[in-house]
Amino acid sequence: MIGHFPKPYKDELYYSILARYHNHSMNISKSQTLLELTGKYRAINLELPLGLDYFVSVVKPFSNMYSKDYFIDNHTVIPFVKPFKKEKWFNRPINRSLKSSHLFDMSERRKEDVTSKEYIYYCSNCLKEQFEMYGEGYWNRIHQIPGVYVCTKHCNALNQLSNQHHLRDLEFIIPERKDIKCSEKIYCDDVMEALINLAKDVEYVTRMNYGSLSNEFLFQKYKTLLEIKGIAYPARQRQKKLINQMLDFYPEKFLELLNSSFHKDEKSTWLNCLNDHNKSIVRLHPIRHLLLMRFLCDSARNFFEEEYVYEPFGRGPWICMNPLAPHYLQNVIEKVNIDFNNFQRVITGEMICGCGFGYRLKEPEKSPLELKHFNNRIIQKGHVWDRKINDFLNEKLTIKEIALRTKMNRDTITRIIKNSTIKNNEIKRAEKIRQRNEKTNEYRKIWLEIRLIYPNYSRSKLKQVNKKVYEWLWKLDKDWFNQNSPPSIMGANSKIKKYSFEEDSFFLHKAKNLILKWPEYEDMKMGLVRKSRHKLLTLLGLKENNYEKTYPLTADYIETNQESISEFQKRRVNNILEVKYKYKRVTVAQVAAAAHIQKQEKEVSEFIGYIVEQHNNSLP
Repeated sequence: MIGHFPKPYKDELYYSILARYHNHSMNISKSQTLLELTGKYRAINLELPLGLDYFVSVVKPFSNMYSKDYFIDNHTVIPFVKPFKKEKWFNRPINRSLKSSHLFDMSERRKEDVTSKEYIYYCSNCLKEQFEMYGEGYWNRIHQIPGVYVCTKHCNALNQLSNQHHLRDLEFIIPERKDIKCSEKIYCDDVMEALINLAKDVEYVTRMNYGSLSNEFLFQKYKTLLEIKGIAYPARQRQKKLINQMLDFYPEKFLELLNSSFHKDEKSTWLNCLNDHNKSIVRLHPIRHLLLMRFLCDSARNFFEEEYVYEPFGRGPWICMNPLAPHYLQNVIEKVNIDFNNFQRVITGEMICGCGFGYRLKEPEKSPLELKHFNNRIIQKGHVWDRKINDFLNEKLTIKEIALRTKMNRDTITRIIKNSTIKNNEIKRAEKIRQRNEKTNEYRKIWLEIRLIYPNYSRSKLKQVNKKVYEWLWKLDKDWFNQNSPPSIMGANSKIKKYSFEEDSFFLHKAKNLILKWPEYEDMKMGLVRKSRHKLLTLLGLKENNYEKTYPLTADYIETNQESISEFQKRRVNNILEVKYKYKRVTVAQVAAAAHIQKQEKEVSEFIGYIVEQHNNSLP
């Protein structure tokens, strides 16, 4: 039990509290002080409150507010790091036994990361005020955080404690009056301003003591802010735009001081975390988080306290453009689906109404009423439109009358009516299928009842009992009929083809040879040919019906080596670039047209964009 404990000052570092106690108690050795306050001799550590549990039990009699959380929240740098780490990280650095380490090793510092401080830093003006007010000085926790090189209260550069006092020194260090001296470090105006802003952000995050933020939350909020700044799209150019704008926003010497500089043409930087969804965010240093926050939304306070929504097409609701709906031109569309068009290189928004009518806007358009040719932007018409068109047709309205009501030209209405007729025929066919299925289910029940009544009857005798049901099921539901009928006598004595390993091996060898010589086959055809299953079987002279059972080895090889549509499209794109545009710059649209690719999957679209960019970059 100790007889005296010095009251901690505002933002005093945990290490500083121990050092002042050591000085007040006039202990001869630091081991005695550590034994009294932490329960055992241990290495001194500036950033971590080692021995905190024992320490709290010792000082608790001096004040009820002294608790583990009190010292962590008010006298360590952990509150600054905590928002950017997973929840399980919080308890790890406190409960385990750590050896002395550089400040901020707990933020998983890497060689290329923000440089940690190797000496204690302090503000001379703050130190002067402390001695005048308290008769002693102390170390401020904010001033020990990497990237903080100025005092926000006095707007001057921090001093570095003499090189004789390295962080690895064994004894406790406390400020002395002789340390009050003007800083020798002078920063130019733009760097000084950036350092003050950064220090303010550090203070804000530390004192707000936020909990752990998920990687997904951070990434999505950064992405929204990038969208608002016009940097997010296209994704492949995001980093290049971000680098250029960051270099315009921050002084180069300021970034160098934080070991966070980069060049305009540099491809691998710490900014890559914004291209890797949320996987790399977890490794980003807290200081670099603050650099992003101030660049994107002016301050860390804004990032944490403000809500940001990307609204390239204004704030909804948006108007419905369905002239056949009762809410025509009313603001009833609540949601817009925002996407990036890789071919046109623009942000698009799809407005889909509850009536099914939908249209598309392109940034910076805000309203469909601004468009000269709105009908070209309609992406779907919906059930209300279809019902009204059918009503017009039933009323025998002329094409001219329908065109006036729908605000479309006659050619468009003629095409719509034609498609509507096709659609009506499809509905009729679907109704016939539904009725047939209902009748099939009914006849199945009847057939099972007949089987129960006449369990020993052959198929021919069962047919005589109910010929109508027999013929219906035999023609339209043959698999079920065979499974629920007596064995067929017809063909019982016929020979069944057995599996032949020799034949299977023969066709397997033939298939391998065919795949190997496929380029020669394409040369003969004077063009690329897709290696589809149907094409391979045709060239092998095999039928698709049950070939998997008859030739399993061959079937497995064909399934493995056949070419999907997307794979074939990629091969055509590579061929087009190699043959037609080998020494020419080309656009994505030109390549897609030359390769006859109209509708494409997202994977193919991204591949074309990437391969075209690589091709153009390789040209002089």
